[in-house]
Order: sequence, then structure tokens, then C-alpha cells
Amino acid sequence: MIVLAVLVVYNISTFASISEQSTNILKLEKHQPKEIIDVFLKAVDRGELIVFEQTIDKSILIPLRVEYIYKLDGSQPTVIIYSEIKKLIHIPEHEGIRLRGISTILDSVGHIIEIRVHVIPEQ
Repeated sequence: MIVLAVLVVYNISTFASISEQSTNILKLEKHQPKEIIDVFLKAVDRGELIVFEQTIDKSILIPLRVEYIYKLDGSQPTVIIYSEIKKLIHIPEHEGIRLRGISTILDSVGHIIEIRVHVIPEQ
């Protein structure tokens, strides 16, 4: 009888914790870099990766790194995805440099909110 009572209480608490899960994509995928890359690539597919007025397609990206930056104030960590470009891209209006890589910051629901470009001099 005691075992039956424990099982019922356990099942109820398990159901309660499942129903209370967050809809925050990045919280659910925290420390799972492959899933974060999937969220990032979905944002790229939606056309959110725009650099120098050019929409970047996922076919030219090589995602290499997922970074979590923790602030000491206890806020949610910032998630940054660093990708290199398969073929260096010429940057209009900036002679002598080419786009080599892109770092993107995702918000809590998986949208790109900041883009940082990494450039190298032309050789």
C-alpha cells in the first residue's frame, strides 16, 4: 500500500513538472550545442542573417562554436554561435577586406538579435 501511494505521488509530481516546462527554446537547449545550432539554422532559413545588406544562406556557413556568456548578475546567459564562411565574401564599399566569419547572438526564442562579422585583409 505504501509503495502504491509513493508511485501515485511520484507520478503526479512528474506530470506537474512536465506541464510547467518553459517554452523558452534556448533554456531547454542549454549546453546542447547541436540543438542550438539547429535553432540558429532555422533562424538563418527564415532570412534573419543579413550582413552588409546581403541575406546569408546556410549553405555557405560552417558553424564551429557555441559560446555561453554568463553575467555575474544572475541573468540568463548570452548564446553566441560562431560560423566561418565556406567562400570569402567581398564586402561592398570596403575595398581590401573580405568577410571570413560571423558571430550571431540569439534571443530566448531563437531569433538572431545581433550579428558580428569577422573580416580579413585581401591578399
